[in-house]
Amino acid sequence: MNVSERAFKFIAVASRGGCVRFKTRKEAERFRTETLHKASRGEYLEPAKVPIFREVAEEWFRSKSDRRPSHICDLRSRLNKHIYPVFGKERLDRIAVSAIEKLRDDLRERENQHRTINRILRIMGAATGNQTRPVFQESGR
Repeated sequence: MNVSERAFKFIAVASRGGCVRFKTRKEAERFRTETLHKASRGEYLEPAKVPIFREVAEEWFRSKSDRRPSHICDLRSRLNKHIYPVFGKERLDRIAVSAIEKLRDDLRERENQHRTINRILRIMGAATGNQTRPVFQESGR
């Protein structure tokens, strides 16, 4: 993998011809170093093998079958209504923080309660194995 500059964009080129674009040479070189380090430890996952959000979320959802029926219904509803329409077909490595923030802002604009928004974000985080902290702090608590 080498780092090159093409038309003012820095690109890390993998041996199989895949390219990842960066704004600065430093970012490209950091990516190269991290990727080579992960590959040496056997942790690197080729982009084509990165799972789709919906697949991961469904696997997580199936693990919740021992919960109360009302809880399972709530999870399914929030996944289907709020999360899958936005992220269902996205690969996990393509979901950026800015996209999650946009979802949060859209939910705010639809005048959802802070508690509802936080619940949706927590479900996203739990489904992907990440921890999502609440976006809002309720006053007086």
